[in-house]
Amino acid sequence: MIAKSVLEHFKLKQNPFEGDIRGDRDILLTQQNRYLPDYMQQTMKLGGMVALVGEVGAGKSTLRRLAMSRLEADGVKVKVIMPRTFDKSRLTASGICTAILDDLKCPEARCRTLEGQARQVERLLIESQKAGNHHVLLIEEAHDLSRQTLKYLKRFWEMEHGYDKLLSILLVGQNELHTRLDLSSNWDAREVIQRLEVLEVQALQNAEELREYLELKLSRVGATACQVFDAGAYAALFGRLVCQQGQRIVSEAYPLRVNRLVADTLRLAVRNEEDRVYADTVRSL
Repeated sequence: MIAKSVLEHFKLKQNPFEGDIRGDRDILLTQQNRYLPDYMQQTMKLGGMVALVGEVGAGKSTLRRLAMSRLEADGVKVKVIMPRTFDKSRLTASGICTAILDDLKCPEARCRTLEGQARQVERLLIESQKAGNHHVLLIEEAHDLSRQTLKYLKRFWEMEHGYDKLLSILLVGQNELHTRLDLSSNWDAREVIQRLEVLEVQALQNAEELREYLELKLSRVGATACQVFDAGAYAALFGRLVCQQGQRIVSEAYPLRVNRLVADTLRLAVRNEEDRVYADTVRSL
């Protein structure tokens, strides 16, 4: 949250970090992340399985929305099946069947047995595919999935009509999903793990990418970066967003962390009665 007085101080019409993603133009694709939407797009078209992994606030949901937006722009009809269970650790095969039957609006009465539900799901997917639709099973917060449910995903993915898969699978989760997909500790789920392609959302890698990100956010509210930041502020900001991991310097400059740091810096600049954010402003946080 950025107070109105802070926005007025920098002549900003609105908070550049609230409601900031309204379309594809609002997304900065860095060199490291540029291929991710394309890879997800192809997976959803061809019936593959992919997991998108990233830190909290890294932009995972934004990137998968971009992939789906590109599919729609290409004229591909996509039916997204999204289990709404809040606690994904309780999601079961039956719950996934229910989500498919609900989201594809099954006209029949639901079977009570899992065997009957599976047959209904397969018939419904085949009918929908014949109508020209692609189907994506999208599971958010996938890092909470149980090992048993993870194993069942292969059963859903194996459904096919002719040579075509009936269902693509897209898992989206935090870094803990790496543990779920670690073969050494989940060998009994190898059928799924060995077929899943894991994509990782990368943080901004340097002060230049951070500058580009902030320029984009400010341009979307009719402002320029130079009216808010001194040229030396970007390196100082980026320096606050890196950490030492063993022998490596690792960036933690994910959108959520950047947004919060910048908001704190703007408030401090106003308290200091500064016309812009300077490197010393950032260092004094």
